[in-house]
Amino acid sequence: MDAKREVTIDIHGMGVIEAKAYLLDFLDSSFSDYDSVKVIHGFKGGSALLNMVRNELNSKHVKNKILTLNNGITILVLK
Repeated sequence: MDAKREVTIDIHGMGVIEAKAYLLDFLDSSFSDYDSVKVIHGFKGGSALLNMVRNELNSKHVKNKILTLNNGITILVLK
């Protein structure tokens, strides 16, 4: 049984367009290397990145989005 492989990506300080492009590029190039991606987007400085990751980010490589108890983190479960 393979261990879960998770990578953490911190998009603090990025603009929404930049962060979305970065995440989509990462998913397209690295999705088969990981089971999940922990996205640290924050929320106290505003909810633009949180909303983008949870509501606007669409990728054929994402099977599910897990909304954690920490509103600054979303986990993307990959196919």
